[in-house]
This record gives sequence, C-alpha cells and structure tokens, in this order.
Amino acid sequence: MPIVRERIKILHILWSGRSGGAERFVRDITVYSNRSRFEHRVCFLSKGGAIAEQMTKNSIEIYIIGMKSGFSMSSCARILKVIHEFRPHVIHSHVRNYLTNLLIFLSSNTPKLYFEHGGDLIGANPWRDVLFYKIFCRFFDLILTNSDYVRNKIVQYCDVNLEMIATFRIGIDPQMYKNSGEKKRLKAKFGISEMNNVIGTVCRLVEAKGVDDFIKVAREVQRMRQDIVFLIVGDGEKRATLEKMAVQYDVDIRFLGDRLDVSDLLSIFDIFLFTSKWESFGITVLEAMAAKVPVVGFAVGGAREIIDMGGGVLLEKRDHKKLAELAVEVLEDRTIYERLSAQGYANLVENFHIERSIELLEREYVALL
Repeated sequence: MPIVRERIKILHILWSGRSGGAERFVRDITVYSNRSRFEHRVCFLSKGGAIAEQMTKNSIEIYIIGMKSGFSMSSCARILKVIHEFRPHVIHSHVRNYLTNLLIFLSSNTPKLYFEHGGDLIGANPWRDVLFYKIFCRFFDLILTNSDYVRNKIVQYCDVNLEMIATFRIGIDPQMYKNSGEKKRLKAKFGISEMNNVIGTVCRLVEAKGVDDFIKVAREVQRMRQDIVFLIVGDGEKRATLEKMAVQYDVDIRFLGDRLDVSDLLSIFDIFLFTSKWESFGITVLEAMAAKVPVVGFAVGGAREIIDMGGGVLLEKRDHKKLAELAVEVLEDRTIYERLSAQGYANLVENFHIERSIELLEREYVALL
C-alpha cells in the first residue's frame, strides 16, 4: 500500500453503543486521538446507546446497521456500503461476529486489526470464541489483547502466530476523576448521610461480574458495620434477579442502573468491591484508582495484573466472609487506606494513562500501513 498522506482513516466495528468496556475504550480513542492525523468512524452492528450518543455529540460519525442477530444476511449490504463509502485505511474490529468479519476479509485488502476485550474467551465455556480464532485469526494483520492473561488464553487455545499478537493496556484520563466537590451533593441526592461509608461497584449485571457474590459479601459487612451503604452502578440481564436476591438477603443495596456520571459517583465510594468471577482486564478498577478509592476483591484474570502494581488487595480464595473482613479492615485502618489510595493513583498515572495508550495505538495503526 502506498504511503498515506491524508488523514489516516480508522473504521471501528462494535456490536452496540451501550456503556460497556469496549465501547468506552473506542469512545476514548475518538476523544484523545490526534485528529489532525487520524479520522475515526464507528460502525455499530446492532443498535446505538449512551456511548453512541456521546460520540455523535463529539462530532464522530457513526453508523447503526440494525442487525437483529449475528447472522443477519440483510445487513450485509449495509456493512459493505459503510466500507465502500468510508474507504478506511485500517479496519479495527472489536467483535467476534462471524458474518461481519467474513465480509471484511472478502471485501477489502485493507489492513485489519482485532482487539480482544476478553468476553467468553476467559469464561467457563469458551468454545465459540476459540472457534472464532481457529477460523479467523490468520486473516488479521495484528491482534491486540487487553492483558497478558487474555493473550496467554489465546495462545493456549488457538494456533496463533506469536508475532502477530501483543498485549495493549487500555488507559483512562485521571483528570476526569478528580473529586470536584460533588461528594456532599451526591450523597444528599441518594439519601446517604455524610456519616455513612459507601462500598460499591461498577459493572454490567451479568454472570461474569459476580454481583451475587457482591451481595453475599455485603451481608457479611453489614453484620460487622451497620453504617455502610452499598451501591451498584450498572445494568444488565440479571438485574431483576439480583434485586430480588438483595431483598432475600436483607441487605440495603441501591441499584443505580446504567449511568454516564461514573466519575462523579466514584467520589462517594470509600471502597470499590471487585467480585468478578472472570475478568479480562477491569477498566472500572482503573476508574476506582483514578478516584483514589482502594480496590478490595477477588484475584481473577487481568485485574490481578493491574492491582499487582498497587491500588488494592485481592484474595485468591473466593471467601465472602474473609473479603468482608478485609474490606472493613481497609476502611478502618487509615494508614492502610491512604497507602492503597496513593499507590493506586500512582500506578494509574504511570502505567494506564489514556494519552500514552492512544499514542501507542496510533503507532500500531501507522505500522500496519
């Protein structure tokens, strides 16, 4: 391919525009990218959502294909039209949709980058994701994974050329999480006394995130401390079940739903309780560190790689009572609390700053050309 003298055009492929980790990562790419050198557009295969709306407000052109299922043949023409009209220099796929990736490979000799966010590849039944790699990995020019844990899983399961797969650590902007004096107002908004401590989490309400374990740990904490308020930020298919479970366990947990003001809400957290059952990375762990909130949880997947560099304490064994005791200990011992808070923020700035991450990603785009 000849040297590109115009802006380098990147087409991102996502399933939807909801508030998930992959979607937020692509949003941040479009926000922090060098717009004088790169033009980003985003194709949502199914529908829009909160993140899609944010991108539109930031003058990022988006496409919504409207796929009802993963094998909607009627959507083929719309996907091909997007590629034909935009003529990207790099196609950056974030989905394991078979039909879409097949169309990409058959319709264009454009360099193709796949970003592995984890998903079911690290879950209890990864066969569909393994099959995807066995079929498609040879067609990508580069595969990036969000942690060494995920990279090792791909190598373990699939016959992947090690030269074409690398770990890329997602970053966030610590300036977005500075306490701006909103703590008092937000506590009052949610009916939380200034005297109450808050233990919370931010996640999708799906099996992988272990919110049922959050409820069990909250019950143990409540037995030790009556002044703790529990918050869960996020939405998902298990919300009704989890709300019912919280009532059955007699734990006062406030489900705040899917929100875009996570950076503000984290300012009222005292402890970020991480209870995922499997996790490829854990961008919400970074957000807690940015807000200087210690992370206490179970040691799983890519989150372990983050916390090993400072910012929290993770237990190897999934013991609800011990995790509750640890959360209370960190909350009550100010020396430990302040140390974890400072270490987490330093870890974030040094290893997971969004500006450095995007700069490295842009180098990958250029190298592909």
